[in-house]
Amino acid sequence: MDGHCEIALDYIQNCLITLGNTKADCVGGATDHIASGIIGNSITIAQSSLFGVGGVDFRQNQANGKYVDTLAFGAYKREVFEKIGGYDEELVRNQDDEFNFRLIQNGGKIWLDPNIKSKYYPRTSLNKLFKQYFQYGFYKIRVFQKRGGIASWRQLIPILFIIFLLIAIGMVKFGWVLPIKFILGTYFSLSFLFTIKEFLKNNSKFNSILLLPITFFIIHFAYGLGSFFGLFYFMKSWKDTKIKDSTFNKELFYANSLS
Repeated sequence: MDGHCEIALDYIQNCLITLGNTKADCVGGATDHIASGIIGNSITIAQSSLFGVGGVDFRQNQANGKYVDTLAFGAYKREVFEKIGGYDEELVRNQDDEFNFRLIQNGGKIWLDPNIKSKYYPRTSLNKLFKQYFQYGFYKIRVFQKRGGIASWRQLIPILFIIFLLIAIGMVKFGWVLPIKFILGTYFSLSFLFTIKEFLKNNSKFNSILLLPITFFIIHFAYGLGSFFGLFYFMKSWKDTKIKDSTFNKELFYANSLS
């Protein structure tokens, strides 16, 4: 569970039922984002938008169950931890993403079920949002290194945006302004189009929609910048793939569960 979430009264019951009815090793549900204030609502809309976070399944309304690559607040079969270990304690962020990716790489399956319900309370300030997504991007590099790959191509888009933007800024010094005009023009055109799309869905939250282009940019820029700094900070760690799971002890785990 997260410090920012609230689970339904039948959450664990439905997790157990779903684990019994599927061949999944992990089950969970879509999260209902609950926001307060203009900024909070803008963040909620952005985090549920295809343009904002790439259409992550557990942030969308789901009518039917499906296998996914990751989800929030999952319930796992005990043997999963015996087989692949626990959460990696080195990761300040993305522990669940890394663990779910590790599970899938080891032949596991993750099932998202609409009957498993939870609420998520997003950040309520743009400063906190920037810090959150900067850390997501920063530690995502360690996930790439430890897992030897990526779970989804959408995870590379923010850092590519930053790299191309830096290259375009450098080209301005040589009198080439077309690249940066193209990059920023394309980005803000897409941002404007998706802002209109979200307005048509959430027109009762007009003030929050007006803030949406800024919220989109903070999410993408912070994530990309975090990944960019992470590339340099973890430059010498590409061969360090060890999972730092020093606290998981199977014998002690069983002894405590039986006592």
